[in-house]
Amino acid sequence: MMGSRRGIALKAFTADVSAGLPGPEWLSEIRRKAFEGLEDVDPPSPDEEVWRYSRIADLDLDGFAPLKRQRASNSVVERDLSAFGEMAGVVVIRNGWVVENTLEARLAEAGMTIGPIADLDDGSDHLGSAIDFPVDLFGHLNRAYGPEPVAIVVPDGLQVDAPVVVVVLTDAKASALFPRVIVRCGAAASLTVVELHTSTDVASLVVPVLEATVDRDGHLRHALVQEMGPRIWQLAHQAFKVGQSGTV
Repeated sequence: MMGSRRGIALKAFTADVSAGLPGPEWLSEIRRKAFEGLEDVDPPSPDEEVWRYSRIADLDLDGFAPLKRQRASNSVVERDLSAFGEMAGVVVIRNGWVVENTLEARLAEAGMTIGPIADLDDGSDHLGSAIDFPVDLFGHLNRAYGPEPVAIVVPDGLQVDAPVVVVVLTDAKASALFPRVIVRCGAAASLTVVELHTSTDVASLVVPVLEATVDRDGHLRHALVQEMGPRIWQLAHQAFKVGQSGTV
């Protein structure tokens, strides 16, 4: 079975690809519902205000395919993160999959976590915490075909002084990639997250989603740096849910 959008076929976006992605049962169920929801989603149109001044009419989704697994690559991407100074943690997401994940030992001991959301016992409580339901075609595709969503969870009261750097790397050719980062900043906690989106010179579609929840009196600082190649299509969505007296 292939996905569709109001009768327009998405040839490479099949149920088998979505169902074959790794993860626990709850994550597979989220993907299944998102895939089924594609049938009721309108395609993006330049007639809509949100797309009016974009090149969305030039996007041919049939030119890209979601990945069933991480692709091997001989490409070497130099990542100089020295500009960020001291870092509390680093996570590298390559073509949607986590390939590197580090966190200061003292923060891990204090209960902070960084890594695949599937590894968390309460992972299902975090995915969708700031975006209850996908609102458009690309939101559905991210949920249906995102292989390894990442969670950054800071417990109540923990102050994280140095930034967490998230590197979102694209080097797969002719691919549709769906990285997702979920941030939870606990009550009276503080956190800085810097996303670095970078790529090699490939022609691919990248649809990243960031959803962040800040609890009461929590403080989240967020920045995004883009160093994408000229042939990349990137359609990003950010959502923040902030509790009383919290800030972003």
